[in-house]
Amino acid sequence: MHIETVFIHSLFDEKTHQHDIALLKTVHNMTLGQINADAIDLPSLHQLKKGEMINITGWGYYEEHSVKFSQNLQITTLEIVDNDQCNSNLDGLLSDNMFCAKSEQMNVHSAYGDRGGPGTYNGTLSGILITWSIKS
Repeated sequence: MHIETVFIHSLFDEKTHQHDIALLKTVHNMTLGQINADAIDLPSLHQLKKGEMINITGWGYYEEHSVKFSQNLQITTLEIVDNDQCNSNLDGLLSDNMFCAKSEQMNVHSAYGDRGGPGTYNGTLSGILITWSIKS
């Protein structure tokens, strides 16, 4: 897939990750329902709640300094965590328009390079993935 133009949100703040979203215009049209593109429902007013499960997907790589992305789309499920609890570990980095999710398994998480990928709840876009690691 070749990208013609990248449109970065005008209010994006690299330090806080606020408004961390971009649109990509591809050189060639993509056919929905094919291997490289599909439609997703846009968010409703549903507010994610502690304990709900979301899916995250991406082609990221598994080692921090690797340059080889996955050949297959990866998916994992994470549990929504209370933002106040999560924020206490992140020195206040989470804002009201962000959510926090975790896995009980240490080796289950988003991969390096997955930032900007979708977080989905019941097949609906619920957020855009950014990650911070918290070591216990």
